[in-house]
Amino acid sequence: MTQTRQLRRYDIQPGAMDAFVEWFRGPLMQARASHGFTAESAYVDALENTVTWVARFEGTEPEFLAAERIYEESPERALAFETYPGTIQAKYSAIVQAISD
Repeated sequence: MTQTRQLRRYDIQPGAMDAFVEWFRGPLMQARASHGFTAESAYVDALENTVTWVARFEGTEPEFLAAERIYEESPERALAFETYPGTIQAKYSAIVQAISD
């Protein structure tokens, strides 16, 4: 089956990384998983206060984007954001493809 990946990067407020990572691992990932998204990988750059991660979805890019729109309006996301620690200063995202050999 086709998989679609989205590279996401968040700039995190200085001193707030631990709170963000706790929220990311718990409520955020639970909400995303309920809509078919998984974190393929996730990394913290402590020097730059950034989190970079890859969201994976089983489906085509249009299916990914449709699922993301549904997720954005979902009660699961709303519940996750009730505990959001307010730590993201900026965010960037793009659908990406692997570089083939």
